[in-house]
Amino acid sequence: VTTLNLGYGNKIGVEGQIALAKALEKNNSITSLDLGCNEIGVEGGIALAKALERNNSVISLKIGHGNKTLKI
Repeated sequence: VTTLNLGYGNKIGVEGQIALAKALEKNNSITSLDLGCNEIGVEGGIALAKALERNNSVISLKIGHGNKTLKI
């Protein structure tokens, strides 16, 4: 799996965001991650940011609304 699309209101919540962050710390195959429209809050955002500091494979991240994608 190189693309993970959890966008458009999957409502993964804070617990899901933290679990995803823990998985991303160890994953080296996902290159594209879509979390758009999931209302990422402070706690989940911090966990994801820390995980992405350790993850070298994710190069495309969508976290907002619309078609805006961040290339890392």
